[in-house]
Amino acid sequence: MVLPSILLAVFCFSILSLSARSTATASDLACQHLQKGSLRTIVSTSGNLYESGATSAWNLLNANLQPTCVIFPRTTEDVSKAMEIIYKFDGNYAVQAGGHSAMQGWNNVQDGILIHLKDMNNISYDSKTRSVTFQPGVSWGQALDALERHGVAVAGGRVSDVGTGLLLGGGISYLAPQVGYSADTMREVDVVLVTGEVVTATATNAFSDLFRALKGGANRYGIVTRYVVDAIPTGTKEDKLWYGGQLVYANSSVDAVLTALAHYALKVDDPKSAMLLYFFNSFANNTVSPLIVLNAFYNGDSLPETVYGEFLSIPAVQKNLSRLSYYDVANLIGDPGAVTPLVELFGASVLEGSNNTQSYRDIYSLYATLCENFKGELGGTTLSFTPVSNSQILAGRTRGGNAIDAPRGGFHMIQFSMSLPVGAQNVSVGLETARQTFFRVAPRTLGLPLYINESDKNQSVFPTYGGYDFLKKTYQKYDPTRFNVRHTNGPSGL
Repeated sequence: MVLPSILLAVFCFSILSLSARSTATASDLACQHLQKGSLRTIVSTSGNLYESGATSAWNLLNANLQPTCVIFPRTTEDVSKAMEIIYKFDGNYAVQAGGHSAMQGWNNVQDGILIHLKDMNNISYDSKTRSVTFQPGVSWGQALDALERHGVAVAGGRVSDVGTGLLLGGGISYLAPQVGYSADTMREVDVVLVTGEVVTATATNAFSDLFRALKGGANRYGIVTRYVVDAIPTGTKEDKLWYGGQLVYANSSVDAVLTALAHYALKVDDPKSAMLLYFFNSFANNTVSPLIVLNAFYNGDSLPETVYGEFLSIPAVQKNLSRLSYYDVANLIGDPGAVTPLVELFGASVLEGSNNTQSYRDIYSLYATLCENFKGELGGTTLSFTPVSNSQILAGRTRGGNAIDAPRGGFHMIQFSMSLPVGAQNVSVGLETARQTFFRVAPRTLGLPLYINESDKNQSVFPTYGGYDFLKKTYQKYDPTRFNVRHTNGPSGL
């Protein structure tokens, strides 16, 4: 019975083709309507402006996507009208603020509508309320520059070209041990829901559940067009209130560094201490060149032995420590400026602090083995460790808590990031299989949350949250037709 098989194949192909055409048609119609509408914003389908938006993502996997059109809103009303039209025509879409995502499709879209927020970049400081108000197109470097003269800062990212989307994933700053996740400093937000409705959410008004869900819920709950956050007193550039800098270790110190890491998460709970440690590999001529870098800071006159003693006892091949302002601290990993976009990939794990360092050695061994096996395909890799202390979790709870709802501190968020060499466009099947195997077998402490901003798109992050059931319930309330999940890429599990 060959004929029925052929007919079935033709039927299936027709259905798939119709689905693809209907998706494209929905996006085309939405873009046409956006262009003809009363928006006070620019809608571009080709040319230099279109290219500037469509190709601006930090990750080449996203910069290579081609949206049907790119819109550049300037106001909340613009975003609202755009979402209303996208919702009406059932179009696919993506939202880009800072564009610093390693998850393919999370901040750009193929054959859909890209809402690019770069022109929404206002920021202001209110000394009376000790708050900062900003739009989503602001980068953390811009915020730092705007606020420094007032002697305050926001709890933004640790890399200056990262954008405000960091807040929706929780966010980590060097102030985290003192104030909690970056999202914990949020006071008020304006949110455009999938229907285009605009609401203002706070911890105490009728949208308090939405407010909490946005603190860790990533891009699933709406488009935030205005943030009001705590202004953290940090001093000006001249106020050298911190001490620290960078220590670099040879790869022969791996075991000693891993032991110090495990002990740090277990024993250190000083809100004045902030650190980031990463094992970095560069690749050239089929050779791996490893390096270990510690960014260590203390809001005081020195790096206390009780906090950093184990790290300071390890011989460093390079040491650059001095008195610093918070402006100096936050700019240590500065904006790299105009660089050629690379294919970037993230993935996450989490390990509690312990006197038994076997899990730390195991995860490093898996990382080193993968790098060695694929040294001909990689441009650079890092295995980074960020401690989350009890003081950070308690500070966040004092500010009202978040959707992540970690049960305690005393653990490291672990990120495995890799980039391909300049010019490489695609991840090989072998490398991708090895990455996914790494995430599946790498040691991980159950009951502690993964960090969504540093995770792979295939990792199930929401189920690791203490607030997972709350997130599901809140999502159902604000998006009962599941429009966001059906029409934009983002975290799974809702």
